[in-house]
Amino acid sequence: GASVQMPMYVFDVRGSAFLYHQVRCIVAVLFMVARGQEPPDVVKHMLDLTRFPRKPIYKMAAEEPLVLFKCGFDESLQWRRGEPLGRWTLFNHIAKLRSQSALRTASLQLAAEECLASAKGCFAAQDGHTMECDLMVSNWSGTLDPRSSRSSGVISESEEPRHRDGFLDITKSSTHVPLANRPTEDTYEERIKRIRSKTSIRVNIS
Repeated sequence: GASVQMPMYVFDVRGSAFLYHQVRCIVAVLFMVARGQEPPDVVKHMLDLTRFPRKPIYKMAAEEPLVLFKCGFDESLQWRRGEPLGRWTLFNHIAKLRSQSALRTASLQLAAEECLASAKGCFAAQDGHTMECDLMVSNWSGTLDPRSSRSSGVISESEEPRHRDGFLDITKSSTHVPLANRPTEDTYEERIKRIRSKTSIRVNIS
């Protein structure tokens, strides 16, 4: 049957501090660059307030895969660790969750392979649909270049499988609008001003 093993990308982001949604926004823009929807220098341009005085509106990457896995502290800090039994209990809990997730992933893998195999057989019997099905299978196996165009024999940006919320989505997307041409969010100062204008302070004078 068709293989539906999906490639996984890991972004290791390090910093002294992070703003709200900062990492998810970074990853979303990097995926746009990877698909050829935005030029690589768009990241540098977005940090230039003369070019981008406000943040363009775009969908952030999903929050589910975002994990804070390590924190660094001053080496002189002395830690007090709990009893080994507590750490073993935590390890066993994590191992149990991992086993449950692996079983669920394996079940979904089999279901997805069966679904794609049956869909390919169905589409092969209909004129004009064989290529679309083959492209779907190629994307799931991670072998299709997302920057290719229909003129070269494969799907265009508006028809290609895309990542939605950080997961592979094979639905059709609308034409990409460059970040520089998108509507923008309010600046921090504008948000504070709007909040203050809606806030009334009552002072009781006795």
